[in-house]
Amino acid sequence: SSLTQQQFQASDMFRDSVHRWNSRDEIAGRAGGIRYSLHRVRALGRERNAVVFDGVVIRLEFSSNFPGHTVIVPDGDPQPAGTRVKKDLAMLKSPAFEERFSVFATDYYEARRLLSPVVMQSIQSAADTFDGALRMAFVARSAFIAVRSDGLQVAAPLFGAPLTPDGAVGSVIRMVNFAETLAEG
Repeated sequence: SSLTQQQFQASDMFRDSVHRWNSRDEIAGRAGGIRYSLHRVRALGRERNAVVFDGVVIRLEFSSNFPGHTVIVPDGDPQPAGTRVKKDLAMLKSPAFEERFSVFATDYYEARRLLSPVVMQSIQSAADTFDGALRMAFVARSAFIAVRSDGLQVAAPLFGAPLTPDGAVGSVIRMVNFAETLAEG
């Protein structure tokens, strides 16, 4: 996978620092002139068995820089956004969005510009799809979306229900659709 530990930590989506890193299984594409990629990531902390993140990171690469650093985390999450860069809580004009998410930004106005009503609705829909386990960051020329998930691999049990296409790759298709929606929107 082309996603590096430095890029993941620079996103500042998680407070805990990463001491052991594994990124693999990359899926990439392009939509609306924007390149996107999905990476299976396992990031471990300093303590034994301390998992900072285990899931899929979606990265969108834009042609120009974002002026600030904006991080979106589930509201009331026990692991708030990181503190590598000083960010303030940004209040948006969407009570429904703010009920579910907290937004931290170095530039309040940039955060409000980035999080248009269409983007906020896309994030809320994705959070419903992925059981609320969603974090985002806009930094430099990239947007990072962290989704706690079993990843990009197909799990086919030997004994159990028959394997269906949705069961095999449904979550991957939903993640790709979300990445394309953000790229085009």
